[in-house]
Amino acid sequence: MSEHTQIAVIGAGLSGLLAALTLSDKTQGPGCEVTLIDAGQINSTSKDGRVTALTPSAMRMLARLGIDGIDATPMTGMRVGEGSADTPWQFELPDTGDEPLAYNVENEALRAALLKRLKNSAVVLRDEVRVDGLDQDSLATLSLSDGTQLTAALVVAADGRNSAVRRMAGLSVTTHDFKQQALVTTIIHAEPHDGMALQRFQSVGAVASLPLATTSVGHRSQIVWSDRTEAVKAARLLSEDALIALIDDRLWQALGVTGLDAPVQSYPLIAQRCEALSKGRVALVGDAARVIHPLAGQGLNLGIRDIAALAQTIGDAVATGQDIGTAGLIGYERWRQTDEASLGTMTTAFSAAPSRGPLSVLGHARRIAFAMVDDLPSLHGLIRREAAGETGERPILLK
Repeated sequence: MSEHTQIAVIGAGLSGLLAALTLSDKTQGPGCEVTLIDAGQINSTSKDGRVTALTPSAMRMLARLGIDGIDATPMTGMRVGEGSADTPWQFELPDTGDEPLAYNVENEALRAALLKRLKNSAVVLRDEVRVDGLDQDSLATLSLSDGTQLTAALVVAADGRNSAVRRMAGLSVTTHDFKQQALVTTIIHAEPHDGMALQRFQSVGAVASLPLATTSVGHRSQIVWSDRTEAVKAARLLSEDALIALIDDRLWQALGVTGLDAPVQSYPLIAQRCEALSKGRVALVGDAARVIHPLAGQGLNLGIRDIAALAQTIGDAVATGQDIGTAGLIGYERWRQTDEASLGTMTTAFSAAPSRGPLSVLGHARRIAFAMVDDLPSLHGLIRREAAGETGERPILLK
């Protein structure tokens, strides 16, 4: 059986859902015919205890696309430090009263909002179907597990860090294994966070807290703790009370951790970069395009920038009557490579730098950088704008 669509989006995670909605939107996007394909159930709202810090520009894009009703907690500032509990914070971005650095959104709530918007879209859903093959000729042809041969002018790979579509397109990746894992959970704490994120660098890795909305259980924050793989595995074997005490210690008792409000998860940390963001009629977005250390909190934000840029270059191709699968990708590749290179390099270097040991010179360089920035308040605004995704050339959807 043969079918045709203008754009096939593979993968119905957060990036895939947003890509399908954006590229099919007739007022804010190019208004293309889009088919969304996933091996699982697209409308699934399975539990996801993770949190995403969305930039203000990303929130504006969601609002323009009619994706609303998201419970988002403003992150108004950040404190960064390292060393022992009696070491003062070495760097602080204070609350300026202006736009927040980010809005912290629980992934489960974000997915629910995207699925709600999907019900009122023209996107064609093909779930519980795998992509078994990809051929590229005058069009891209996807061989699906149900026997369908789906042709498309453009294939958007949003199928994650282990993207099968990327491999089928012949795109290779370079991977750096940090030999670390991240432990993620939501904590309940006695002290209010006041909208401030905390980040503590350790001898290896770091621990960060992201402020969340206060509920009936009390003040809450998401914890992302990166450490040696064996240290995280050992932490997961602790009793809940012992783990709570350990997390409180890692945060230097700054919040007074009293409990957990989400399951404890862990996953290996890698950085991954693809040789290119497109090939033939295939474009990569989100984690299929690159994976960076969670220290930056920018993983999904980079995916959103991918989607905004792709929507604009495809829209330009549609407006001028050009092929969206060729002309639509020329500007996309150039636009996105610069953005991801700078953030990925900075994040990997800072997160990998130990505070002491053979590579402590990197940790020392990090401390010097913190001190310089903290002594130059004029740089605070620039750093806030960079963290909020407000610098550089931005697609229209992000302005």
